[in-house]
Amino acid sequence: MKLIGVTGLIGSGKSYICDIFEHKDIPVFYCDDEAKALYETEPKLKEAVFKWFDCETDGKVDTKKLGKIVFADKGALALLERYVHMYFAERFDKWVDDRNEEGHKFVLVENAVMFKNNFYKQFDFIIGVTLDEDTRIKQTINRDSCTRQDVLNRMDKQLSETELYSKCDLIFYSGYNDERLNNYINDLIYYFNNYD
Repeated sequence: MKLIGVTGLIGSGKSYICDIFEHKDIPVFYCDDEAKALYETEPKLKEAVFKWFDCETDGKVDTKKLGKIVFADKGALALLERYVHMYFAERFDKWVDDRNEEGHKFVLVENAVMFKNNFYKQFDFIIGVTLDEDTRIKQTINRDSCTRQDVLNRMDKQLSETELYSKCDLIFYSGYNDERLNNYINDLIYYFNNYD
């Protein structure tokens, strides 16, 4: 089974593109969503996050508060990522094993920061999703109900556009109309199902 990585800068349309694949019965692992779920399923992780960061709301990890803290402090972000990764790796490996047992020829894994560590080395192919910066900022503000400065703080923690996309096997522009996106995705599905 091939592992296809999907990455891109904040607001580039990664989840939108993955959603189209998913509607065509291609399994997708959303790293951010899975990492956030760990805060509720792993009591030790939740306890550590509460201890290190002031982000508790009604006994739960408030990911908006947590994001504001860690995206404003590189050291805090590194600490959180190291600790979450310990739990995340096991969850990811199980998901991959389960999809392999189901007989899928390939799966997608959406992750904005796959080049930040060695995670990218597991992938057979990496798609970089892109969109112009102004649109990315506006989409993120609308999606996350945050300020422009919040988005810029997050962008500051990501690789540059040039560096990120130079590491990808394919650059995918998410701003095309639906028909063109569907045709392109159908071509990719055919390719991943039929070529090694």
